[in-house]
Amino acid sequence: MRAKRTLVAVAAAAISCLIVVWCTTAIQGSETYEIHPHVAVPYGYTPATDTYRLIDLIEYLTDQNQQIAIEHLSAISEQLKALDEKLSSVDAKLTRLSRRMTRIEEALDIQQPPPTTGQKSAAESPPAVSD
Repeated sequence: MRAKRTLVAVAAAAISCLIVVWCTTAIQGSETYEIHPHVAVPYGYTPATDTYRLIDLIEYLTDQNQQIAIEHLSAISEQLKALDEKLSSVDAKLTRLSRRMTRIEEALDIQQPPPTTGQKSAAESPPAVSD
């Protein structure tokens, strides 16, 4: 009984090997396909042109960024000039007011009160900024 099983197994293996060999030879004998791709590219196209276009794009974007920066900086400059004019006018008005107060105090003979412990004296106060 054991010999029959071995004989059947060997026969099955031999038949399966024959089938595999027959299939591979059948595939080899069939017609082959050759693919010839045809890719159309524009006239004068080279990969380097993409690099040049990329460099041109980067230069364009850099120029645009510089223009925007210049516009913003000029707007800030104008605002600073307006602020400087306003602060100069406030300084001039404060200077006139200080002179007027001094003349009034001299005319009325008003003395400056002595400094208290919590206040700074005129000698301790920082010097005024003048132009």
